[in-house]
Amino acid sequence: MPGDDDPLPKVTLSMLRDPRRGCSWRLSRTYAGATGNRGGTGRWVVRDRLEEAIRHAHATGGDPRSRLRTVDDDSLGVEERAVLAAALAWYAELFPDAVEILPAAGWEQAFEEPGVRLAGPAPLVVRPAGSATPGGGAYGGGATGSGPTGEPVEIRMLRLGEAPPAPPIAATPDVRTAILLLDAPVPDRLVVSIADLLHGRRAREDLRGPAARLEAEAWLTSAVEELRSRIADPRPRTGVECGWCPHVAGCPAHRDRLDPAAASPT
Repeated sequence: MPGDDDPLPKVTLSMLRDPRRGCSWRLSRTYAGATGNRGGTGRWVVRDRLEEAIRHAHATGGDPRSRLRTVDDDSLGVEERAVLAAALAWYAELFPDAVEILPAAGWEQAFEEPGVRLAGPAPLVVRPAGSATPGGGAYGGGATGSGPTGEPVEIRMLRLGEAPPAPPIAATPDVRTAILLLDAPVPDRLVVSIADLLHGRRAREDLRGPAARLEAEAWLTSAVEELRSRIADPRPRTGVECGWCPHVAGCPAHRDRLDPAAASPT
C-alpha cells in the first residue's frame, strides 16, 4: 500500500470489468500510475462530441429536441458526422423531456477503502427541469434528491452501437462505477438508463440510491482485491490489446522487436 503522502493507485472501469482478462503487465503499469508513451487515438471523438452537444442543449434550457438535430462540427469526417447526427436524433427520441444537468464527482474519485483512485467516464446526471428544491447538496431536496413532484435523479449512460445489458443493469461494472462517481450524498430515488443511440434501444431501472451505493462499494472492494491478486506477479502477454497499450514501448515482450541494438545479429 502507498504511504500517507503517496497518491493512491489508479484503477479504471476497463480494469475492473474482468480483472482475470487482459495483460497483467499492462494492468500493473496502469495501477502503479506509470506514464504511457502514446497520445490519444481519437477513439472517443464522436462520443465526446455527442455528450458536449447534449450537455450544451440541456444547459441552454428549453426543448432540447430543436437543438439536438443540427450538427455543426467541421472537425469531424463525413462518417463521423453521420454517426453523430444519428445518435443525436435517437437521443431526442428516447429522452424528449426537458432536464437540468447535475454535477458528478468527475472522472476520478479517491476511495480510502480499498485504497484506490477510481477513474471512469463521468456520468451524465439529470433531473426534470424545475424539480429542484433549495439546499440538500448537489442534487437538491435534501438527502432524497427529489423535487416537489418526487421525481428521481437519473444517470444516463450513452453508447454507440453497443446493446444495453440484460437486467439487472445495476449489477454491471459500468453502472456501479457511475454510481460511485456521483457526488455525495447519493439521492434516495435514482434511475439508471443505458441507451444505444445507433439503434434506438434503451434499458431503464429504478433504484434506491443509498442501497445501490453500498452494493457498488462492496463490488469495488472485491474487484480491487481480485485485480491485486492478478498483478502480484505481472507477466506480459502479447495480443490484440498491444495495438492500443500505452506501455508497449517498455514491454519486455516487445523489447527485442523495438530495440534495434537488441535485435542486431552481431
